[in-house]
Amino acid sequence: NMVIRDLFTEDINKIFTDNKQLYNKIYSYTKDTSPKQIKNIELYKSKIPIFDNHNIEDQISKSLKNKAWLKSGSYLIIDHTEAMVVVDVNSGRFIGKGNHEENSLKINLEAAHEIARQLRIRDIGGLVVIDFIDLINIKNRKKVYEELKKLLKKDRAKVSISDFSEFGLLQMTRQRIGLSLLHTLTDECNECNGLGRIKSKDATLTKLENWLKRFKTKFSDKRLIVYVNEKMNDYILNTKKAVINKLIFKNWIWINLKVDKNLKSNQYRIFSRKRKKDVTNEV
Repeated sequence: NMVIRDLFTEDINKIFTDNKQLYNKIYSYTKDTSPKQIKNIELYKSKIPIFDNHNIEDQISKSLKNKAWLKSGSYLIIDHTEAMVVVDVNSGRFIGKGNHEENSLKINLEAAHEIARQLRIRDIGGLVVIDFIDLINIKNRKKVYEELKKLLKKDRAKVSISDFSEFGLLQMTRQRIGLSLLHTLTDECNECNGLGRIKSKDATLTKLENWLKRFKTKFSDKRLIVYVNEKMNDYILNTKKAVINKLIFKNWIWINLKVDKNLKSNQYRIFSRKRKKDVTNEV
């Protein structure tokens, strides 16, 4: 009932449901609250799944990506940080006919429409900082500001927007009603710990080298099995075999490289042949 009350407004052309019980519930509620909207409620009866017919899964997938393409070939990068959401406008594949200032204005105006749309779709709340493509002419900056301000007036959430800063950034706040789409439909990545990136293969090899140095000062084991994931194993054998040989001769420890499919590319596990045990956590 709360969803229908808050979202089923007059600008909604149609609401579909493939569940008869839910249809009756929505119909009954709307009949009591907004009788004129009854004609916009429809029971979906096709054999084609409702999500497939309306391409819902693809739209959800696009809404979870940090890149949003514009029709002109430009695109937005939308990044969530702990403190704010940052939107970066990029010219991408856009080929304009005018000068740089005219092209930048055209991209920014198109971006303003998509930003307003993405804020609603993703239900982004809190502080939002937008880095539009630089405009030299103050009047052009004003056009972009006024366009975005006009578009945000249609938003059901309360929005406050400030003019361009001296650094060309535009700041705004959007009412935080609940969790954003990103945080509703995704969990934090255990592999990257929320960074969106994991340690590189070379950085992992450096970590392994430091592990061997510390291990050598504490233990006398001379034969170790180093388990890595398949991608790391291929990387070492194809491009970094000399590094492993260097580790062997430098530390006087024989290293036998093996694959463990359960490991991630930034992980390794080390087994001592002498003590017949996993020694990864001993240093």
